[in-house]
Amino acid sequence: MKWVGISGSWRKTNKEIKEKIRGIVREIIARGDGIVSGGALNVDYIALDEALKYDAKAERIKIFIPTTLEVYSKHYREHACLGAITSRQAENLISQLTRLKRVNPKALIENPDTNFTEETKK
Repeated sequence: MKWVGISGSWRKTNKEIKEKIRGIVREIIARGDGIVSGGALNVDYIALDEALKYDAKAERIKIFIPTTLEVYSKHYREHACLGAITSRQAENLISQLTRLKRVNPKALIENPDTNFTEETKK
């Protein structure tokens, strides 16, 4: 099995990009390979959403986040409060990552050594 990285902007996408990401992820999963991505909005979110449709056990998914899910969730909620993203975006992302962790804890790679919220304030 090969692992294919999916990465892109967390700020902007359009219909064409969304369709391409979904198609590429379907091809990767269908041929028995896996995806590697970050746990951010837009491109990462779309890739994970599509992968979970075709790999319900999340055996061919690896999502890397820079800290624990708890700290990461707090970080996104803070950004929603600041208006950088919407509350809906934050909660959808948190729900998606929580679901992934529930389905296959090994699919979500957390970094417990980084206090992401504190690091971004420096």
